[in-house]
Amino acid sequence: MAVVEGQKAYYYIPDSMKNWVVSSNVPKKRSTLIGSRVNVNYDGQDYLGFVEDADTKNNFKVRFYSYTNNETEWLKSSRLKMFTCKQDFPIGTKVKAMSSFDEKQYTGKVIQKFLCLHLVHYDDFESEWDEWVAPKNIEKVH
Repeated sequence: MAVVEGQKAYYYIPDSMKNWVVSSNVPKKRSTLIGSRVNVNYDGQDYLGFVEDADTKNNFKVRFYSYTNNETEWLKSSRLKMFTCKQDFPIGTKVKAMSSFDEKQYTGKVIQKFLCLHLVHYDDFESEWDEWVAPKNIEKVH
């Protein structure tokens, strides 16, 4: 969600489950690339996907982000480029960001990062108005 849709997912764990541990029969990954987001070039255009599997011949099964998320292909590692965020602001950076509350731009400061998202604290607002902002809705204040 954070990379493709520019949203951060949240979850809740009840107190009665906080000490649960799942540790049985977890297989070891065949490759450290499994779970990584990658770009694959087709005729000069990059397509975003994530690595689902690997074989012993350095081939990787990539599932592409699409309407159905059903497109997969086995590709050589040489075809894969690691995904990087187009914009990345260090914590503490002064920014101008579009608020999802009223779609207006406000100045603020990056206080956390998660993948391509930045948690922005808006100037002159209480922390309850802090929000995760997608890269397309944020710019550095010069």
